[in-house]
Amino acid sequence: MIGSLVARYGPDSPSEPEPLLPPGFAEGRSSAYLRLAGGILIVDENGNVCDTGEVLRECLSEETETRRLDQRTRLSDVIDLTWMETRPVELREVELQLRELAQKVVDGAAVRFSACEGLRYRAALRMHLGEYAKPVATGGVLQPWPGMLEGAGAVHVRIYLEAWASFMSGTEVEFRSFSFPSSSLDSSQETGSGN
Repeated sequence: MIGSLVARYGPDSPSEPEPLLPPGFAEGRSSAYLRLAGGILIVDENGNVCDTGEVLRECLSEETETRRLDQRTRLSDVIDLTWMETRPVELREVELQLRELAQKVVDGAAVRFSACEGLRYRAALRMHLGEYAKPVATGGVLQPWPGMLEGAGAVHVRIYLEAWASFMSGTEVEFRSFSFPSSSLDSSQETGSGN
């Protein structure tokens, strides 16, 4: 299972399949798109939320037991926003876009950011609202990929809908439980792909 995640999200993974990219984005022209999806999160022993990239680093460096990881996995309803510019993009531009989103959705709420890392990001951040502990969004500037227009910049932002709902309603909306297919778990242990 870990091996398949590394193949999909790791530093040597292939670029996103072209069917997921609008023509302008695939050809390196400025464009943007969003999609609704299910996003995998991990809740650590202290209740902190980690994204896939953070989990992969932990697994690769500490050889985390796959079944223990499976017990901590959650699924969130997310909005994935991706955009490309034909010029370099800086992380502060991502922060400004997220601040603008927060102002439109929950005007007056305190917005704070912290740095985070992801295997596909050159630079990334995590956004929180008020004193709510869980992140409401993560995102940043993507690493360039083979075939990407030289000098272009690309951004990916993931918005966690349960976290926004929890903040806005004042009632905790839990992430859903999620288990990796047992065949993936068994095969990773047999082949040692989690190493």
